[in-house]
Amino acid sequence: MERLLARLAINSAAIALAIMGGCVVLVFLVIAFYLGMTELMAPWLAALTTAGAALVLSVLVVVIARLIARKAVPSAERARHRSAADLGETVGRQAHLLLSANSPLLMLGLTVLGFVLGFSPRLRRILMKLL
Repeated sequence: MERLLARLAINSAAIALAIMGGCVVLVFLVIAFYLGMTELMAPWLAALTTAGAALVLSVLVVVIARLIARKAVPSAERARHRSAADLGETVGRQAHLLLSANSPLLMLGLTVLGFVLGFSPRLRRILMKLL
């Protein structure tokens, strides 16, 4: 187990360093783009052009990521999510019917009894012997 955690820590550190290196590369590319643009136009216009290019690149990355993510979810997975939503809706309706059909005092008592039985193993054993 210790070895697994050590490998996980080393891999996490390597991934973090790679991400930081990629960020540094992107910063230098943006600076180089800006400095190149200042040779062609006024510095304020070069700054606006650089910001616009960064914005367009960001939007492009988001659009591509959404297209990839949309295709990545298979139809069986979507059906499973739909089934889980239907199950949640059914359980919610049954809970609402149970709560509306019984008195609040009874529901409070059952909730407290559930917590007590969940908290005390000794009480659970006694109850199982009675049943």
